[in-house]
Amino acid sequence: MDYIQGTQLDHLWPGLDDAARRHVVEKIWRSVKMLHACRPPAELGGVTTASVSGGSVRDGILGVEGSGAISAGPFTSAEDFDDFVKGNEDVEGFPRWPARTGFVHADLTPRNIIVKADGAVCFIDWEFAGWWPLYWERVKWHFTDFPPTPEWVNLMDEISGWARGIQEEE
Repeated sequence: MDYIQGTQLDHLWPGLDDAARRHVVEKIWRSVKMLHACRPPAELGGVTTASVSGGSVRDGILGVEGSGAISAGPFTSAEDFDDFVKGNEDVEGFPRWPARTGFVHADLTPRNIIVKADGAVCFIDWEFAGWWPLYWERVKWHFTDFPPTPEWVNLMDEISGWARGIQEEE
């Protein structure tokens, strides 16, 4: 594991004006789209929700037991995963699109984004990353924004297209 030289976005955010915030979020979204373009390898046998290696996923939004997030899956159909999260208040209000499986960071929040001196953005804390339906990224940037970062969620929704309901199936 390498140390990334830079500053966490949650520390920079209060000092950024609206234009600078938008610029950073646009960079973040370009990187997210590259992650989402990745498809699960064929040897994972058609999983729709799984860890990077094809095993169960862990995520606090799915539930907590003892001292950590529960594990679930892997899921081989979108319907199975949707059935699993049905009734979860933190998930229910979000549209289930795009449903295509891609590589999802699943913990995008300003405290998990490092901005380097040259302006490059780097994601850290990949604990929950894996093969998820693409909509899961949005669910999680809403869920993990604590303490709330002013305008973070709104800008991510706007720039990603989800706020307008036009987030494309990449």
